[in-house]
Amino acid sequence: MTLSHFIKSSSRVASLVGCLALSNLTNVNSAEAFSVTLTNTDFETSTTGWQTVGDVTTIGSNAVQANGVNINPIAPGSNQAIITNAYNSRTDDVNSSGGSLSFNQSGTDPLDADTSTTTNPGSDVQTELGLPLSAFSIERNPSQPGNPRTSKEGSAIYQDFTVNLDAGETGFEISFNWAYLTNDGTTSFGNQDFAFLSVYDTASSSGAIEVLADSSGTITAANASNNFVQGDTTYYSDSNTYTYTVNGLESEQAYTYRIALGTIDVDGSDRSSALLVDNFQVDAAAVPFEFSPIAGFGLVAGFIGFANFRRRLKQRFQVMK
Repeated sequence: MTLSHFIKSSSRVASLVGCLALSNLTNVNSAEAFSVTLTNTDFETSTTGWQTVGDVTTIGSNAVQANGVNINPIAPGSNQAIITNAYNSRTDDVNSSGGSLSFNQSGTDPLDADTSTTTNPGSDVQTELGLPLSAFSIERNPSQPGNPRTSKEGSAIYQDFTVNLDAGETGFEISFNWAYLTNDGTTSFGNQDFAFLSVYDTASSSGAIEVLADSSGTITAANASNNFVQGDTTYYSDSNTYTYTVNGLESEQAYTYRIALGTIDVDGSDRSSALLVDNFQVDAAAVPFEFSPIAGFGLVAGFIGFANFRRRLKQRFQVMK
C-alpha cells in the first residue's frame, strides 16, 4: 500500500469514527434506567391495581354495543374496563315505548359529582380522585361564558404509579385506547355528559382534567339495554392509540403520578354514558438532542489530532521524494 492510499484509507476510518462519535453524542441520553410501576394495564385481571369509584368493572367481547355494533377489547386481550354514570337503583334510560333499560355494569351506583360541599360531603368523585370540587364545572360546548356545565354524578378509576427517569429524560408518555358511548346529546344548554382524563403529580396540591369526549347531537331513545345510541371509537383500535405527554421534569428523579379516567353526568341524571379503556403503556418521552461538552471537546480534539498527523505524513512523503 502506498502512502497516499494509506492516507486516504485513514481519512475514511477517521470519518467513520467521527460519525460514530457524533452519533454517540445524539444518544447520550439512553432509556435503560427508565421504569414505571403502573400495573394491570390491559385489565385482564379485572380491576386489580386500580381504585374504583362508582360503576366500574371489566367486560369481555359482545357485552356492550354502540348503535348495534359490538365494542370489543383491544386484541389480543379478552377484557376491557368500563366506567358508566348509570344507576343500578333507579331507571336512567327508557326506550321509545317508555320501557326501562339498564346500562349499569357493576351493580354499584355512581357517586355524587356536584360542586357543593354540602350535598354529600367527603363522598364525591372529585374528593376520591384528589381533584378540586370545581374540576367538573367545565365550559359548555358551544361556549356559554359564565354558565358552566353542572356536574351531577359520575364514576371513575384511578391508580398511583411511580416513574423513574433516566439521565437526560425530562418526561414520559402515557398511551391507551378509549371509546366513549352515550345515550345523551345536545340540549338547549349545550353538550351534556363527558368523559375525562386526569394525570397529575401527587406531590402537587391537586390535579385538573382533560375532556376526552362529550355527548353531542340529537338525543334519541336507546332501544335495548347495553346498546348505546352512539359511540366515539376513534382511539379504540390497534392502529390508533391516544397519547398524553408529561414534560418539564428533572432527569434522574422519581415521580409519583395519579392517572384517573371517568365519565360524568351533566345537568340531569337521565340518559347514561360510558367510557371504555384498555391497553395502557407508559414510555419515556422523546429526548431532544443535547450536546455533551466533554464528548464534544473529545471529538474536536480527535479531528484536530488526525489533521496534524495527516499533515506530518504528507510533509515526510514530500521530503522522501
